Amino acid sequence: MNLINLIENNQYNYRDEDNNNIIHLIFKYNLVTSDRVKQILRVEPNLINKINNNYETPLFYIKDQYLLDWIFENIKNLDLLRVNKDGVAFINKTIDNDDLKTVKKILNKTKNISLPKESPPLIYAIKSNKDQIATYIIKNFKDSVNVLDNEYHSPLQIAVLSQNYEITQLLLDNGSDINYNGAESDENPLSMSLYLNDDKMINLLIDNKSNINTQDKNHNTIMHELFNNDINISGETVIKMLIKGDLQLKNLQGETPLDLLKNHHQNKNYNKVLKELNYDIKIEDRSFDINFIKSRESKHGLFNSDAINNILYTLIMLRKYKNLGYPYQLKFDSKVETTKYYHKLNFLKSAQGMVISDVINGYIGFSFELSPYLVMWRSENHYYIHRDLKFNLLKPLNNDKVRFILLKLTLVPSSQGTHANILLYDKKTNTMERFDPYGAIPYLKADKMDKLFEEKFREIINKPNFKYLSPSQYMGKVSFQLLSNDSSIDVKKLGDPHGYCLAWTFWYLEMRLQNPEVHPKKLVEMSVDKIKATRKKDSKNPFIDFIRNYAFELTESKNKVLKEFGIKKDQLYDLVLEPEVEHQISQKIEYEMKKIR
Repeated sequence: MNLINLIENNQYNYRDEDNNNIIHLIFKYNLVTSDRVKQILRVEPNLINKINNNYETPLFYIKDQYLLDWIFENIKNLDLLRVNKDGVAFINKTIDNDDLKTVKKILNKTKNISLPKESPPLIYAIKSNKDQIATYIIKNFKDSVNVLDNEYHSPLQIAVLSQNYEITQLLLDNGSDINYNGAESDENPLSMSLYLNDDKMINLLIDNKSNINTQDKNHNTIMHELFNNDINISGETVIKMLIKGDLQLKNLQGETPLDLLKNHHQNKNYNKVLKELNYDIKIEDRSFDINFIKSRESKHGLFNSDAINNILYTLIMLRKYKNLGYPYQLKFDSKVETTKYYHKLNFLKSAQGMVISDVINGYIGFSFELSPYLVMWRSENHYYIHRDLKFNLLKPLNNDKVRFILLKLTLVPSSQGTHANILLYDKKTNTMERFDPYGAIPYLKADKMDKLFEEKFREIINKPNFKYLSPSQYMGKVSFQLLSNDSSIDVKKLGDPHGYCLAWTFWYLEMRLQNPEVHPKKLVEMSVDKIKATRKKDSKNPFIDFIRNYAFELTESKNKVLKEFGIKKDQLYDLVLEPEVEHQISQKIEYEMKKIR
């Protein structure tokens, strides 16, 4: 079909086999003059926002700068944030063309610095070595300096990897977080420059106050990496690092940088510096003043984290600790079914919503009385807090024997699984803390979650001077589950679950209940040191050994409860329970909850 004839006959609804419209094709093949394009767009302005099969609008193909200027000035509601199937947006194309003028127009119109998520504008400009564009974005959009891409990389990390010293310094001058180490604390900018043998970048980062003692998920610092690898940097830089670094911090293997330096081929070069720094002092044992929970050694894993087992573990805690309470609701059979139906209607719109609905209804089915303690989070648009939680909390809030109130927080990273957290409210300090076994990780928009929870629970608790403690405020970026590396096949044993997040939450709960006057930050620090000290000679990782042992004992305690309930020994480890067994357990849980309340 002759496209020119279509255009001349004003047949603007045409689409080719790739779903390109008339404007796509004009821009791709330069078919008509810019004046003719203007005539078409005055009549059919929406054509400029229509997408083809690759999810691209005509703007992806425009080459005429003057026509583009006219479109920006005359067409309203331009779709400038459209991302194609390859994760590329129109702004990426303009950056490729080094078109600062258009980049300015796009950013000033959209004010969006985080899309496309695969490669936000500043990160893309740095990767593409478009320093003029990167400089403009840094200076004019301050929040862009800490934006993260879909792999949680920051502009600073990209600049360091690119060995772009000018942009690195400009980022730091404008507030870039020099100590951001990636989602799992294994991508430290200083570490990156170390492995690149980049003396200049190492000194630039140290001079800008990079924390040389930051520990990764194996608790290695930069100093561990320096003396444990074949790094080729100047002696002056090494001495600078020695002066600023803590050579006595232990990694998970119990090694300090000082231990590694003793076996380093250049150790004699630094003896004088070490003597001047006086490295004969011993590390202070900070763990003596906390009650520390230890468990018998287990040769294999044995732990179930489904809803009914979770409820049973909670029951164990409520029996064991009289200072622990939970939000309670009375059970009516008609209310159970109505509540289940309500949650199905509210969460059926997505796969993750179905997970939320299924988990909620699982708890309602097994323990309607306990179910208000369940909180769930997928995003700011997909979360769950029991609608009557404020009322359900009145009893524990007014019970003088109860100091701590437990809420179970379940995160939904995908439709295939969940991740366990807890929310623990301390009545004495008027503080709600969120514990995540991983620590302060950015997944699932954790910052937005904490902001929303702080607002919601401030309203629910309704007490002056309420405080909310997020993991970033007391746990650091690397904590128990990351340190355990439980997703690695190298440390797994028969019977290990996909992850021990649930076991970590109950262990931490017990630690808080046994050490009520110890601040959570201090408790976490001391506990990490104590677990590291449990390492045996042949242990690959003391953290996975530790939590496996705790989970095994928790399972044994749960089995004792099930035997009390009349469950047979050969049914204790059934993954799918018979309906009558489920009913029997549910009835017993209901009876126990009535006693506890």
